[in-house]
Amino acid sequence: MTGQSHVLLVDDLPEKLLAYEVILQDLGENLVKASSAREALQFLLKNDVAVVLVDVCMPELTVSNLPRCSATIRGSVRRRSFSFRLSFSPM
Repeated sequence: MTGQSHVLLVDDLPEKLLAYEVILQDLGENLVKASSAREALQFLLKNDVAVVLVDVCMPELTVSNLPRCSATIRGSVRRRSFSFRLSFSPM
């Protein structure tokens, strides 16, 4: 997987994750799906991620806390730069 970046897709609706994957598959990057903010945080703590596409209405953990939590836990020795893209679907 040399040369590929991780693109983390976070949504609690499987059909939205599938739609993101179909739309973004031609990027040639490693698309990683997480169905909860907690699952996304676990991935962020262990991996370098280029972009995170995340739903703003996630249960469990406020998505606005996701970058702060992962940066705090990984520590300030390794500077982290996150690019978060928030998606929203009207109910």
